[in-house]
Amino acid sequence: MIVKRLKIEGFRNIRSRNLEFHPGKNLIHGRNGAGKTSLIESMFLAAFGKSFLNVRLSDMIPRRDTVFDFQLNVDHRRNPREIHCFSQGRSLTLELDGHRAQTAEIRDVFYPTFFSSATFMQEIESVSHLRRMMNRFICGVDPLYIRYILSYNQALKQKNHLLRLRPHAAEITGWNQVMIEMGTRIVTTRQKFIGELNREIRDLGKAEMNVVYLPSVSINAEGGRNAFQDELHRVREIESRYQRAVVGPHRDRFDFQRDHIALRYHSSGEKKLYLLLAYIAFIRLFQRVNREYPVFLVDDYDTAMDQENVQVFMDAYPDMQVIATSVNPNDRFDHQVELTREN
Repeated sequence: MIVKRLKIEGFRNIRSRNLEFHPGKNLIHGRNGAGKTSLIESMFLAAFGKSFLNVRLSDMIPRRDTVFDFQLNVDHRRNPREIHCFSQGRSLTLELDGHRAQTAEIRDVFYPTFFSSATFMQEIESVSHLRRMMNRFICGVDPLYIRYILSYNQALKQKNHLLRLRPHAAEITGWNQVMIEMGTRIVTTRQKFIGELNREIRDLGKAEMNVVYLPSVSINAEGGRNAFQDELHRVREIESRYQRAVVGPHRDRFDFQRDHIALRYHSSGEKKLYLLLAYIAFIRLFQRVNREYPVFLVDDYDTAMDQENVQVFMDAYPDMQVIATSVNPNDRFDHQVELTREN
């Protein structure tokens, strides 16, 4: 998959941009405030339906404007596709080739992987950030996973609503059944993915690192649904008292470990290095499953990665498109775009 062109109107600090990209390594450079990160954010938003920043849709619309609107032209398996994304601040509308589409459909033709020095600490130290990162990874290699997540989250939302208003309502049993069915599928998919990701890490020659998955409910292939049901029965009174669901995939944890010690206890440099290693392992897994590379978005690449890792992405992955940002130009990139601040 290759991003060919991005045309954007009224997104954050961008009034109007029309950019073309090289199928290889692209660098967007310019002074702070020129809109470099916003361009990366718009592409991420089109694929995942939300920003990698903790912001509302209305925050993405520049002052004095009422809507943002952008269009991505991509090549997927040598077929041209058009992604249209716009919002008036209340909801996000996505179109693929002129027809309304869900994010899952968009990711079938355009899947970006995002790395930034500004967010890597959260992905290591925040349970919820790391869980969302792993969910994005799994969506890239298992097309059914997002359906499990959406169905589970809908059941979770309805159950929590009942627990707040009528904690002993009989309808909770029905939502529990949906959570058991979808939750079991989520856990088994996560277990399989972590096993494959760790194999890729070992194949990179980094046996000292592994990713650990800690589900809130212990599930195995033989008795997963029964185990989940027994656990929900055990915590029934606790959930009634606290008025929220306390077990399930929404409470699962992931952790990075180096030499059996959690990565959050290592130095900042080691955290960045080994998190980047996990990204490289995922990119290899994505390519093996999909027979193509994701588009790799790197914000402030020369801060996010040291020169050795920059060289890895320049040389070891010649067929992967990279769209990076920096305040400085660099002639090692195939294509460079300089942004200036808009008046």
